[in-house]
Amino acid sequence: MRILALLLLLGVGLLASGCYTTGTDGVAQIGPDTYMIGSLGKFTDFSGSAVKARLYKQAEEFCKAKGGVMVPVNSTAKDSGMGTYASAEIQFMCLPPDDPRVKAAKPTL
Repeated sequence: MRILALLLLLGVGLLASGCYTTGTDGVAQIGPDTYMIGSLGKFTDFSGSAVKARLYKQAEEFCKAKGGVMVPVNSTAKDSGMGTYASAEIQFMCLPPDDPRVKAAKPTL
């Protein structure tokens, strides 16, 4: 009886931990000066662009910590749906502030 209760508790714990996942948070290098980061949204996120905005903030902090400037390269996002969380992935470069690609990437208004 005690073993059954322990197995039941373990099973509930594993199921609950699966519900709390937020994807594979973390920055991964995918090329020279080029990185990617992806994530699932929170339970209250319905828009993939909300997830994407958080990822861009993380990317900016990552690059600042390296003494560089974050330059977006590519991104994707998917809104939440029946049984799925919103998600997003961004690709970006961390470049030195004086790199000519930084100026070229800034939009002119």
